[in-house]
Amino acid sequence: MMSETLSKRIKERRNYLKLSQEELAFSSGADQGQISLYERGRSSPSAETLGALAKSLHTTTDWLLGLTNDPDRPLRGYEDLDSFERELIGILRSKPNAGREKLLEIAKII
Repeated sequence: MMSETLSKRIKERRNYLKLSQEELAFSSGADQGQISLYERGRSSPSAETLGALAKSLHTTTDWLLGLTNDPDRPLRGYEDLDSFERELIGILRSKPNAGREKLLEIAKII
C-alpha cells in the first residue's frame, strides 16, 4: 500500500496535464494497470518508476511524495527540456525581438 498523498497527486497531476492512464504509462515505462493501482493506492512504484512518473508528469518526486507543495519542476539546464520545449526555444531564438514579443503575447493567451 502507498500513501494517500502519492496516489492522489499522481492522479491529480495526470488529470491536470490531460493525460490518460495509458499515455502516462507509455511515457513513464509503466503499464496502464500499474498506473491504475498507483492512483487507487493499491501498489507503490519503485524508486525508479517514481522518478519516471515525476518526469512524465513534469513535476518532482518531492511533490508527488508530499514533501513540498510546489508541483513545478525547477529547470536546471537544457537536458531538462523535452523535444517540444527545445523546438519552441529554437523557434523563439530564430525570430527578431519584435517577433519574440508577439510570440510571448500569443503564448500568454493560450
